[in-house]
Amino acid sequence: GGYEPGWFMLQHHMSPEQAGRAFLEVGARRLVPTHWGAFQLTDEALRDPVGRLRTWWKAEGPDDGRVLDVLAVGETLILD
Repeated sequence: GGYEPGWFMLQHHMSPEQAGRAFLEVGARRLVPTHWGAFQLTDEALRDPVGRLRTWWKAEGPDDGRVLDVLAVGETLILD
């Protein structure tokens, strides 16, 4: 979160789509969104970042076994 309005936040935070493209560019195996859904700091709705990221993943995400892990607020993910 924290990417709207884009004209102001562009230099500080990525949009969900920009984060997805960065994930692809760095060749990461797992995309775990953070800093969403906890505090209303900017103009987007609290759940908007995850919804937009899921939409991006369906349209442009990899089909090679890499994973999008969307955790609930406060949830922990233990990696191997």
